[in-house]
Amino acid sequence: MKKIFVLLLGCIFIMDNSFAQQRTMNKLQKNSITITLDGVQAGDTALLKAYRPKQKTVDTCIVREEGQLSFHSDTLLPVGMYCIGIGDRTLDFFLSEGEPQSFSIQYNLDEGLASAQFTGSPENQALAGYLRFMREKQMQRQHLQQRIQSNGEHADSLALLNAQMETLVREVKNKWAEIETAHSGKLIALFISSIREPEPAPFMVADSSANIDSLRQDYYYTFFRDHFFDNYQFSSPYLLQMPFYSQALTTYFTRLLKPEKQETIEQMARLMEKLKDNKPLYRYTVRELYDLYKNVPYPELEGLYLEVGGNYIVDRPEMWDSAYVDKVAFNIKLAAMNPVGSQTTDLKLNDMTGNAMSLYDVQAAYTVLYFYNPQCGACAEITPKVHTAYQKYKNKGVQLFAVYVDRDKDMWMKYVMENKYLDWINVWDADETAGIYSKYDLHAIPMIYLLDKDKVIIEKDLSHNNLELWLSQLTTAE
Repeated sequence: MKKIFVLLLGCIFIMDNSFAQQRTMNKLQKNSITITLDGVQAGDTALLKAYRPKQKTVDTCIVREEGQLSFHSDTLLPVGMYCIGIGDRTLDFFLSEGEPQSFSIQYNLDEGLASAQFTGSPENQALAGYLRFMREKQMQRQHLQQRIQSNGEHADSLALLNAQMETLVREVKNKWAEIETAHSGKLIALFISSIREPEPAPFMVADSSANIDSLRQDYYYTFFRDHFFDNYQFSSPYLLQMPFYSQALTTYFTRLLKPEKQETIEQMARLMEKLKDNKPLYRYTVRELYDLYKNVPYPELEGLYLEVGGNYIVDRPEMWDSAYVDKVAFNIKLAAMNPVGSQTTDLKLNDMTGNAMSLYDVQAAYTVLYFYNPQCGACAEITPKVHTAYQKYKNKGVQLFAVYVDRDKDMWMKYVMENKYLDWINVWDADETAGIYSKYDLHAIPMIYLLDKDKVIIEKDLSHNNLELWLSQLTTAE
């Protein structure tokens, strides 16, 4: 029951987000969207934006007196979902294939899309009506939940309230079916289909079973892990433009899935198999996952972006331009140097006084190997945070070997002195013989490696947040 009613929150997606476009313009017709808005002032600028999948402004106009504005064009707009924005307030609507693009809207920006009235656009009038319906059902659900909680010990009342809740569920499902039937092939039907969560069979287990709560949790986790994307129409040319698909990717891979590398790889493969015949959607998804796992917040998933790059870019060159494949392949090759679990390559560098120093001279339970350049914007932001983390753990067996990777010695020394980074080891390649870039994967800086007492790599390409997580876990274990 609890899982089913998560579906009632589907309206939240449309309140805050929108969809997108993609079809050839028909130059024989025109669009004309006239709007009356409450809650705006004459002279405000209104933007018409398309989602492709990011918002892109396609037209602007100035609000006239009494909230009047209009957008006109000699061509049809591409099919998709659009957003009229004034400041941080928005009005979203569909433009489906075959639907009129000349219509009017009356809308109160402060009350949300459910307050909108569309004249001449049946699909968008159905959308506003759906949201009004869902707002009403949400209020009924909350009221019923409150009554259920207060009648927990009254079996007869509880049975009646549960029956009312089941009726509410049926009403929502019937509404979905009604919209999908009445607007088959339209974007609103695709939207409704996509937000519907798959429904698991009831959890059944003997009352005498031990750990019932744990079994129930595992049952529902496994079901939603394996069926999360069941209702997505991956063959649709419009799904890519729907922002809730992007949200669904993030939700699934960062919140629903357990942070376990092998399981993530397996579920990623299942999803990509569904996308293989929709090249734009395949490419978009791979790029999103590649970027997601380059900055993943879980130490257990560090380096997973290399699996994405290898399996879905390098091994599928027909899906990409050759320059991008070569770039990813090069990054993977770099990452293969000094892999996690290996003993790191030694570096013989010079400290600020000119004395030679080897990475292997560092005697510490854990060594943070930090490559950076003060003139790099990201380094300027991250270095103080790395220093703060180091100060927190330096008395717990941690040392930091800070490697300046450029050539301006005076600038580097001034930076170190001014920021008082003298409590860690500062070194650089004074005579350019150390071969830093030929030995280490520095595809981006700052770059952070974490080494044990024998200089075996515990983790690499760490964010400063994950560095602190690792140091906390390791020094606590000590």
